[in-house]
Amino acid sequence: MKNNIQLIIATCIIALSTSALYAQKNAAKFVIETPGRYCFAYERACSPKNTLMLEYQKWDQSSVKSVSGIFSSDVTNTKITGYRMEFMARHYRKSAMKGGFLEGGFYVGKHDVTIVHKTSSFNPVAIFFFKFDKVNESSSDRREYKSIAVGGGKIGGGYHITIGHLSMEGSAGFNINAMNSQNVRPVLPLKGAAPYGRIALGFAF
Repeated sequence: MKNNIQLIIATCIIALSTSALYAQKNAAKFVIETPGRYCFAYERACSPKNTLMLEYQKWDQSSVKSVSGIFSSDVTNTKITGYRMEFMARHYRKSAMKGGFLEGGFYVGKHDVTIVHKTSSFNPVAIFFFKFDKVNESSSDRREYKSIAVGGGKIGGGYHITIGHLSMEGSAGFNINAMNSQNVRPVLPLKGAAPYGRIALGFAF
């Protein structure tokens, strides 16, 4: 799997570097997405209305799901770390890196997932039976999954503004999370299909 990922990344870099005709149209940008994802992207025009984009994502995000009742609580904390590499193609309605666009592509990556499930309960009736150890009860279960290979596609659209050397854009769509080597899908970003939304700021040259 490691060799396959390296081959895909190398192919993407070559594709970006061979777009010589419109080499003056480039953009390097930082991407603002879900908290806990740190992303950097490079976009390059390959024709008057089309571009190719390579994006690196560093994941270090946590999510908490809790259910509480009168005498009980159930809390699940999920932490995802790792990375993804995305290769995207964009078609602009008017001109490359200006105005509305449609985008589609694929990604590969690797994640570590840690799931901690905690439950607690309060039973006041136990006091009357002198079972004080039963008044407050709690339990915790921790599961760790290492080196989960992930891959899939994405499709969406957005709007790109370039003012001088300033590049600004926003886009949204869906990730299709087709591959998950251990079938670990505890939260929405790892489900079969998940929405995405992003804002990117950068330097056009």
